Amino acid sequence: LHITVLENQGFQHGYASPGYEAAIQRDYREMFYPSSPAWRTQVIHDSRALLQQVLVQLAQVTTPPASPQRP
Repeated sequence: LHITVLENQGFQHGYASPGYEAAIQRDYREMFYPSSPAWRTQVIHDSRALLQQVLVQLAQVTTPPASPQRP
């Protein structure tokens, strides 16, 4: 929360120095997009798995029911 407050204050009122601005923006970005390669790899893996589930469900929802066969 503290980083969010600092980022907002800097955006609204300016930062005390360019170095301070860079540090706050780096920390703020890290909150939402961590620099850890392991985190990024896991997010890609999880996203692909979820997308596959969505595509399977979408195919089931959008496939029209088979029409009854006439004798």
